[in-house]
Amino acid sequence: MEKLKMAIVGLGTSASQCHLPNLLKRSDVEIVALADISEERRSSIPTLLPEARLYTDYESLLASEAGLDLLDIATPPYVTAEIARSALRQGIHVLCETPVGLSMNSTKTLLDDARQADRLVFPCTTLRFAPILQMATSIIESGILGRIRSVTVQSFLGSLPRGIADWRPDWRRENRFSGGGVTLSMASEILPVIFDWLGDSPLSATAKMTRNDNDHDTENTCSAVLTYPQGTASIHMSWTAGLSKFLATLHGEKGALVIDDDRLEISRRESNAGPSSAGHREGTPPANSLERREIPSQWVDPTRATWFAPLLDSFLKTLRGNRSHAALLESHHALIVIDALYRSAASQSRETPMTWDPV
Repeated sequence: MEKLKMAIVGLGTSASQCHLPNLLKRSDVEIVALADISEERRSSIPTLLPEARLYTDYESLLASEAGLDLLDIATPPYVTAEIARSALRQGIHVLCETPVGLSMNSTKTLLDDARQADRLVFPCTTLRFAPILQMATSIIESGILGRIRSVTVQSFLGSLPRGIADWRPDWRRENRFSGGGVTLSMASEILPVIFDWLGDSPLSATAKMTRNDNDHDTENTCSAVLTYPQGTASIHMSWTAGLSKFLATLHGEKGALVIDDDRLEISRRESNAGPSSAGHREGTPPANSLERREIPSQWVDPTRATWFAPLLDSFLKTLRGNRSHAALLESHHALIVIDALYRSAASQSRETPMTWDPV
């Protein structure tokens, strides 16, 4: 199989600790060029990739590199969509960190451009590739819990993720670079998982956001409720929680599922077809069966490097297959929800409806 020629823009924490280590293990991708504004970050590359060409910005890279197949964008969100559109104009497929854009309008434009160019823009929604969440999704898809009616997700980080020291390590706390705080950052990953479980078209949203210091202009915490035709999804997010933890509960017509980091519990209501069907006395409610499972999911690794490998597999399979734009459409839907969350929080947590126009 001929190797795909790839370039990387942005050599911060995500690229150096997650993207690069995984890409260097692959035999079907060749990294031929990299760009970053930091001289220190660029100087770290020759030992890893002595043949790769280095650039100070993405414009110089795209102008000089002919024949690129893929561009991996690992920059702060304020430039992601702009770089992606430039790559699409040159017929290059795009892999990019989330959020893909800072608004639903930017992702809608990007989706239109990707369709017109017949090229992929594939967001790095790595959370859904956590082994415990893949297990949960498989259980839900098996139908043993029935239709899911209620989801609660709590995602906490012990401290604010920081960037590299030589370029604005707290850029996530500056709205002009991040586009938003914990809501935009975490919900861009959490919402695709909830979409897998409940669907991607909630009717309305309410949200409360807080900021615990006056030195920055983005929120640290968000509590939100999404209303669906068949139920609700509650989301609680914080990156200053004092501990790192992922918790989720799902309630279906036939049972429930609980996720606590690497552990999962499935509770199923046994059918009661008669007094002897499951050992129940006539007139007594059926008992619940309880099953426990556990699978290491590396929640302690903030780079999520182990989740990136299956995401890469999914990206390259889609690229070589039907080139579906479903992943980018999903990120666009996530931005519609996130926009509603910010509007709700700005209006004293009023319920904010969402409109789902065909795209």
